[in-house]
Amino acid sequence: MPTSGQLLLVGLGLVAYATAAVAAIRRFGRPQQQQAVVVGPLALGLVAGSGVLVWRIAAGGSLLVVGGFDAMILIACLIAAEVLLVRWAGRLGGVDAFLLPVAAALQAGSLLMIRSGASGPNYLHQWHIIGHALVISLAGACFVASGVAGVAYLVVHRAMRSKRQMNVLGRLPPLESLERFGRWMVAAGFPLLTFGILTGVCALAHAPAPDRSREMMMASGTVVVWAVYAIAMLIAWWRPRLRGSRAASLATGAAALTVLNFVVYLLMRSHV
Repeated sequence: MPTSGQLLLVGLGLVAYATAAVAAIRRFGRPQQQQAVVVGPLALGLVAGSGVLVWRIAAGGSLLVVGGFDAMILIACLIAAEVLLVRWAGRLGGVDAFLLPVAAALQAGSLLMIRSGASGPNYLHQWHIIGHALVISLAGACFVASGVAGVAYLVVHRAMRSKRQMNVLGRLPPLESLERFGRWMVAAGFPLLTFGILTGVCALAHAPAPDRSREMMMASGTVVVWAVYAIAMLIAWWRPRLRGSRAASLATGAAALTVLNFVVYLLMRSHV
């Protein structure tokens, strides 16, 4: 169970992410607004989230394999870090208005995990299990970012077909940049997920025999997610014309499946 101080940091991070998200969305109507109104709260939220994880690691005396509470905070931090990198690169202006609400939602989801009982981490020294959890989290953050880029692509594509929404186009990245960003995120996330599954197999091999069937059942959703992305990448390779809004819709749906699997797995893990 998180301490009151840790919950205070989580609340601070939630307020900071939400403030940054609102500021990013308002920049659509005020493009001359200073970037500091987004970067400041965003950095504060990232520091607060990182502080919670470091605090819980220090309290356990070893590195942790995140439970539901910690996992949500970790993914939110990774999304926030992605936003900072994107803003630093300066080529995807406006996409933060889509990514930051996701970070805020994940931070809020960590509090819901406490009510579900998925708030207790496992403190372990086995590096293959620790690596498995961290790599899976990185892969999930990449897939979520790809899905958010897909949503932004669909918004821009729709705006291009509607004269009433043409004013949105100047405040969002071009379609080519969104598509490239989404492809790079999948290209980075898929090998990470593959490595995470392989390390999970190693952990499964060391698990007691009575626990293996339960562990395999909980991991089945992750294998399904891997298969979906593998099939999607093969289709994109065999059919290069599968691009544009169809590819964006596919990326959005796959990211939604990733989040659903992530939440279901954490809830199942909390009741083991």
